[in-house]
Amino acid sequence: MTTEEKVQKAFLSLMRQTSYTDITVTALAEKAGINRRTFYRHYSSIASVLTEFECNTVKTYCEMLTGRPFSTRRFIEAINQNIRNYYDFFDDLATNQKHNFFIEHFIDIIAYVFDAALKRPVEMSPGVFNMHIRFVAGGIMRVYLDWLHDSQPVSMEVLTAQLDKMVTAEFAGMKLKKSAEKGETSEQYVAMG
Repeated sequence: MTTEEKVQKAFLSLMRQTSYTDITVTALAEKAGINRRTFYRHYSSIASVLTEFECNTVKTYCEMLTGRPFSTRRFIEAINQNIRNYYDFFDDLATNQKHNFFIEHFIDIIAYVFDAALKRPVEMSPGVFNMHIRFVAGGIMRVYLDWLHDSQPVSMEVLTAQLDKMVTAEFAGMKLKKSAEKGETSEQYVAMG
């Protein structure tokens, strides 16, 4: 396991135990099994560990979406992959909600991906477009938090299918045109025009 992996694992473990603002470099380094000097060779602060964690989640989304038209199903599957990768953290976030700023960060990340992947219809103002993507991003996050909090009342496959339908319906309401790609089972979107 690399130093970065050890630090990330220790960071997420400490996040389940205490508030983000109470995590110290000393405690994090000790939990990761490294010394402070090693920590500072890789990170400048606790905030930089948080930034790397968030970048890793975005990287998962990008890897799932790169080189293909945007697909809600593929994007939701990337979210699922992040939940599997960091299950204990997300489960704790859903049940304790002691790190609410993370919820906002993830909504921002989801909205950023939508903003980058979807083209705003010409007839829709940037403000209205932003409202729609924030609405969808917030809804996706809420559904996952409820799903985790309620001990997964449906399978991840059912959750994925339902979210795909809901997001597809919202995007259709935004007058984004669907375009099917050969062999693809879910929807892709491009701006109407």
